[in-house]
Amino acid sequence: MTSDLRRLHLLDLLKVMTLLAIQILHVWEFIFYEDDLILPGSILYQPLLQYYARVFSIGGQVLVAVIYLLFGLTEKTKTSLLKIAGFAVLGQIALAFAFMEDGKPNFEWDIYSFIFLTNLLLLFLPRGKISLVIVSFILLWVSPSVWKGFIPENLLTDLLVGRKGDFSTGAWAPMPWFFHALLFFNLGTLTRRKVIALSEWNRAETFMWPMLFAFSIPFLGFYFSTPIGPNYYFFNFHQTMPVYWANFLPFVFWIRLAFLEKLRAKLESKWLLRWVSSLQWSRQLGLCYVTAVLYLGLSAQYEEFFRSSPLAFDALALSVMPVSEIIVRILMKIVPKKK
Repeated sequence: MTSDLRRLHLLDLLKVMTLLAIQILHVWEFIFYEDDLILPGSILYQPLLQYYARVFSIGGQVLVAVIYLLFGLTEKTKTSLLKIAGFAVLGQIALAFAFMEDGKPNFEWDIYSFIFLTNLLLLFLPRGKISLVIVSFILLWVSPSVWKGFIPENLLTDLLVGRKGDFSTGAWAPMPWFFHALLFFNLGTLTRRKVIALSEWNRAETFMWPMLFAFSIPFLGFYFSTPIGPNYYFFNFHQTMPVYWANFLPFVFWIRLAFLEKLRAKLESKWLLRWVSSLQWSRQLGLCYVTAVLYLGLSAQYEEFFRSSPLAFDALALSVMPVSEIIVRILMKIVPKKK
């Protein structure tokens, strides 16, 4: 949503497509938690669904970029950021119970911990600063291995730089991924304040984008071979930054197109895009995501059943988003709306 309160349908579409891929990857992670994806008898998950999901292997980074861009675009207040941080704590608790071991909640640093910390830090930083955009972008070219080599080892710094440890699988290390959120948060704010103009296509972009894609060609598709198990996070969050940016570039281009006024006007009449924007997965993303985590956490108790019934596993993979959508719609009907 922008200052004129119209939906950015292409951003909603990117969000939902990315979330679909994330849930497809999560199904395997929650149920089997194995890097080698082998399930004889599966018709949909192997290979169709997982092939689709692998296109969005860095979907977590895409989703964070879109979310914090929208936070900046809608000028989230400090109170709102604090509330979202509180909700992230609930999400982390849900995640801990979903991955229970021997009847005990299992804490690992993950997306909810990252959102909690990121939102707290944003409370104390100025917003809409071009200097922060520049600094964030520069630091996002420092590869994770550099941070790990520079910062000494202990429990706290392992979480900070994403070393594998008792509470870290390598996911969402604040160094460097906090700057990923900070970059897009400030880009959203600057767009809202019209410091950055994205509604019209700049003539220079006609040359810039082809050049960027040309430089990216040698690295494109790198993440497609990602493991989908214990090594997923370490693989996806710890490559060199040139490899990351080359594969992230197509999503940046998609985000850029979403702001073009002429394209937005055309998309307003497309019922399919309006339907995507009306989904709770578009409007109540956080609640849908937690619901999906709990749904998959419960489903994980039946690993042996799904291992022996691959078609049932296919059905589970397809059901995550619709089931979560229905549950959240019911909750939205029950919970009274603020006047």
